[in-house]
Amino acid sequence: MENSILNQLPFDAGLVLIIMVVLLLVCVIVLLVRLILTNKKIRLLNERYDSFMKGKDGESLEGRLSDSFQEIEKIQKVLRAQKAEIGKLDLRVKKSYQKIGLIKYNGFAGMGGMASFALTLLDESNDGFIMNVIHSREGCYPYIKEVKDGKCGATLGQQEKNSLEMALRSL
Repeated sequence: MENSILNQLPFDAGLVLIIMVVLLLVCVIVLLVRLILTNKKIRLLNERYDSFMKGKDGESLEGRLSDSFQEIEKIQKVLRAQKAEIGKLDLRVKKSYQKIGLIKYNGFAGMGGMASFALTLLDESNDGFIMNVIHSREGCYPYIKEVKDGKCGATLGQQEKNSLEMALRSL
């Protein structure tokens, strides 16, 4: 076999064969390690899948999902009802008296005590009333004046003006 191609190469063919076998073994080892790692990942995924599909007390995944969707629908109905109720409550709060102004004063000089007062109650739109109660020795005299948009059509006394201004500044 002296005329073979291997004999005509400028390097030793046996050395080339040994290098190729070593490279092949290294590739096989790398692939074997990758195979082991991949099998481990697949086993872990299978365990998680089995645990997920197993269900509680043998209940199927489909049943659990169906129950979950029904529960979500119930929650959405309750949420819609609550939103409607909140809307109604919001309207009621806007119309309720929430701005208050109270000025106590002595209605008549020399009578003593601050028994008279001017009370203003306004809603969110600044609609409401001013109640002025004047206390004297003879009795108590209440007066009510309507307020629209923060203004009163009737003439106001100083205490009533102060009470209205206090209520407009509140909140």
